Amino acid sequence: MDGKDCGLVWINEEHLGLEFSCNTCLEPPPVSDSLNDVMDLDEAAVAVGARADDLRAAADAGQLRHRKTGGGVYLFERGDLLAFAKGGTG
Repeated sequence: MDGKDCGLVWINEEHLGLEFSCNTCLEPPPVSDSLNDVMDLDEAAVAVGARADDLRAAADAGQLRHRKTGGGVYLFERGDLLAFAKGGTG
């Protein structure tokens, strides 16, 4: 079946079931030690020249790595945004 190859699937021999992990989880981007590399939704939109609503939709669809605070604030790392802006998944 045609589809986007975005991870790996394997058989778990202990539970006799299929397991899946996405490429982002298997090979996470390097973690920055600097808080300057963490941006909220509005800062991220300005940084990549996109609409905040588009970034929110991409994050919700699993196409852009992010964290969401308990208050609903989306947080992104600069490296993930740059990869996403170049057409990859962050």
